[in-house]
Amino acid sequence: MLETLLETENLTVVFAPNGGQRVTALDGICLKIEPGEVLGVLGESGSGKTTLGLSLLSLLPETGSVSGSIRYRGRELLGLKERQLQRIRGAGISIIFQEPILALHPTLSVGEQVADVIRAHQGGSRRHCREAAESALAKVHLKESRRIYGAYPHELSGGERQRVAIARAIASQPW
Repeated sequence: MLETLLETENLTVVFAPNGGQRVTALDGICLKIEPGEVLGVLGESGSGKTTLGLSLLSLLPETGSVSGSIRYRGRELLGLKERQLQRIRGAGISIIFQEPILALHPTLSVGEQVADVIRAHQGGSRRHCREAAESALAKVHLKESRRIYGAYPHELSGGERQRVAIARAIASQPW
């Protein structure tokens, strides 16, 4: 039997900005994602979707604290050192923001940004990373993936930028 991909138990996130009043953003979240499953998180603005994603990646601001358990492939993530987390971010767990223009670097081509994910997690030659990035762009149904590889975020439509963000998330083949 395949192991659970991602599981949280009693995940709670509390913010205490500048030592002020504590605000509970997430309270007792339990989820379990098995191989082959897809989980969509829906909710109104301010309901905690981004907080959940950032907590799974240990990317919350210093004013936030996380308790409970987050396990990826059976490994507890809470308490891991930054270097250990970097091996998981992008390679196994990624986040796709609603506004990809904010997540894409404005002075790098989108193809290089996808290739950087591959380079960081798989290594390989520049040519290999470029080919893998073009393949990831094609997998998300971006027509003219070679042209888009060399384009900058501001040169793409909102839908194309969203697909680039998805390509970045799947580029290192987290499955």
